[in-house]
Amino acid sequence: TALFENQHLAGWKVHYRPMIFSFNPAAFDAQISYTLRAYGKSDWDELRKEGRPDYGDRNVQSEAETAQES
Repeated sequence: TALFENQHLAGWKVHYRPMIFSFNPAAFDAQISYTLRAYGKSDWDELRKEGRPDYGDRNVQSEAETAQES
């Protein structure tokens, strides 16, 4: 609500994507469903060529496991 009803962003088009960590089968199902909706019609060869983002010295695995940024 704070993002979409913010007067400073009036006229902006806001897009967001959920970030899902699969701690159980139901969460994994939700992650797969989202991925298929978001990328199902994408060219997978082109996506693979994009490579992974550079996170520098951050330990993204630890961040994912603890939900705390380094």
